[in-house]
Amino acid sequence: MADIKDVAAKAGVSIGTVSKVIRGYPSISLKTRENVKAAIKELDYVPNPIALSYASTKSKRVLVYISSLNSDIEDKEKIGSFLEGVFAIKDVHIDVLYGDYVLGEKEEFVARIKEYKPQAIIVFNMRKDDEKLLYLMSLHLYYMVFTDAYFEGDDISYIGIDYTKAQRDVAALIVRRKERILYLTDDKTRYVADLKLAGMIKLAEDYKLDLQLRYLEADEKEIIEAIEREAIPFKKIVAATDYKAISASNIFNKRNVISGFGDLSLAKTVKRSFYTVYVDYKMLGSECLKECLRLIDGGKSKAAYLGYEVINTSK
Repeated sequence: MADIKDVAAKAGVSIGTVSKVIRGYPSISLKTRENVKAAIKELDYVPNPIALSYASTKSKRVLVYISSLNSDIEDKEKIGSFLEGVFAIKDVHIDVLYGDYVLGEKEEFVARIKEYKPQAIIVFNMRKDDEKLLYLMSLHLYYMVFTDAYFEGDDISYIGIDYTKAQRDVAALIVRRKERILYLTDDKTRYVADLKLAGMIKLAEDYKLDLQLRYLEADEKEIIEAIEREAIPFKKIVAATDYKAISASNIFNKRNVISGFGDLSLAKTVKRSFYTVYVDYKMLGSECLKECLRLIDGGKSKAAYLGYEVINTSK
């Protein structure tokens, strides 16, 4: 007997789109509706009435999936603020799952996700090597909203800031043409590291910079040792996180050290001021949940860039 996955494959659409067609959502184009209905007829597919009844209830279920968690304070503060924003919206059943603590193979991971019965999933701190999540995405079982990794699809939305532009904007405040710059970048296993790095590469091209990259993990000792060992020849240091910038500012008194995408409360704990990109992670969490609810109600997937501030931590 055919199931909804067979219908989706036959019609060349996602499972979410098939579900919308069955439930009569007006946002689906006429051509897509006709393709799905033709596939349903050809495969003699009978929709599950229990599933449809569940989908039509007012109670919505969303799973927040934290793909990775570093041990540094900044990561924990970001996640805390983000979850505070998610839980600020009432009358939604919300579960939180940390990817670092999910054991087993891909099929076991999918089974674990199904236990939560989510209608949509928010993904935060997305890792490139999270093969279990990438496998889940390929199944098109749920609506998914990403905050720091960009994917496209009928059932996928992106809600976040333009990391590439933001990194370029904050770095442009201190660099001068043809300078030699040391860039302390993010954990290279995260998609967001590539987005920020793209901003620095664009700035280097525009200003003809001698840009040197160092991929550093969150360990403070490693960061300090790398800065002490390699930063002497560089006139300016750009850090991709406040955590790395704070470590750098504790070593140098006169160097221009900047960072991006940190929590302002963390940056204000140091005496040495620097420029940073401030992101309201609480607002980001709320907007991601709102997008999940919009998708569940039949809205089309989208990419939406939220605002950010480039500030000096002394102000």
